[in-house]
Amino acid sequence: MVTYVWRNGDLVEKSMAELRDRKNPAPNIISDNMPMLKHHGSGQMIDSKRKFSKTTRELGMVELGNETPKPRQPARMDKRERIEDVQKAIYQLKNGQ
Repeated sequence: MVTYVWRNGDLVEKSMAELRDRKNPAPNIISDNMPMLKHHGSGQMIDSKRKFSKTTRELGMVELGNETPKPRQPARMDKRERIEDVQKAIYQLKNGQ
């Protein structure tokens, strides 16, 4: 399968395309280091992203933005239950709940 990229307003086969940034042709590297941070679950001071995530998982916690959402099951209601649910919601809205 051939992959194409945009270069100067044209689609070019990726293997034939020039590098976008000629000043720095090296790949980007994401470091594991971070400024010292206190882990609120353990109280430890940590300067490694990997160790921070590992500690979070070991404590049974979840990093927001990294959690895997569980699929939601649609509510199974018959017509009468739906009508009652809608009436309840309207009542709550009218009464400032």
